[in-house]
Amino acid sequence: MSLELQKTFLEKDTSFEIITEIQNIFQDQARTERFETHKQILESTLKKGEPVSPHVFKMIGLFENMGRLDAGYSTEMAIDIIPHSLHSGYDRFKMNYNMHSMEKTITEFHGMLT
Repeated sequence: MSLELQKTFLEKDTSFEIITEIQNIFQDQARTERFETHKQILESTLKKGEPVSPHVFKMIGLFENMGRLDAGYSTEMAIDIIPHSLHSGYDRFKMNYNMHSMEKTITEFHGMLT
């Protein structure tokens, strides 16, 4: 908000204070949502016997949500996090992927997993 507009609000009444308070409320809500989404990303794990595809789709949704909250993960970071969330049955895949330093999109990475 420009300085002139702020002065106009302050001169007329307390509308500026109301707007500022509303902005603070939304910022607090966004901060809480970012924290909860980030926590879900870090705590996500694929258990043995569960299908990998829904797990990866869930992770992609969480990464997209972080992007909407202006705290997005880079593709490289997201692809580093997803293998970490997989159980030990994927250790060979993870080692192979890391040894070959493949540059993939999340969709391509998902395709390799399935």
